[in-house]
Amino acid sequence: MEVGFVSNKGRPPLAGLFPEIRLRQIDIFLSGCEKPESIVYCAFGSICIISGITNNYGGTDFWAEEFILEVARQRRRLPDDLIFNDFQTAFGVKDIDMGNYVYRCLDYKYDEVNGKVTIYSRKPVLCPFNVFEVFKNYTGPLGRVLH
Repeated sequence: MEVGFVSNKGRPPLAGLFPEIRLRQIDIFLSGCEKPESIVYCAFGSICIISGITNNYGGTDFWAEEFILEVARQRRRLPDDLIFNDFQTAFGVKDIDMGNYVYRCLDYKYDEVNGKVTIYSRKPVLCPFNVFEVFKNYTGPLGRVLH
């Protein structure tokens, strides 16, 4: 298993280089759904980490593409200019117990013509401590990684 941020886009790992970061929340009302699906995210330059905080309709397992598009829009960037990782916890994934988490690099393609993102790989990677610190309210201080 690799450590840090991994991407097939050839960008170097950035673990240990982060300033203090605050989380932002995004709520998306999906077509035909009564409640929003919500995430929190933070960005370290071109690296964005998303984490589902609701699981009304499948969380980031099913809707990561929509969240990638929305985070990119808010950051005024194209999705191809960003790297996304998914920090999954019990808040956003029903199969994860409280205190546990999964951290994955999302490899995807962005189709500029259709404005769609397609995820083709969710590669487990070791979570940098600084990222864990940002999200520890969603795992507890002694979060345990699941593979």
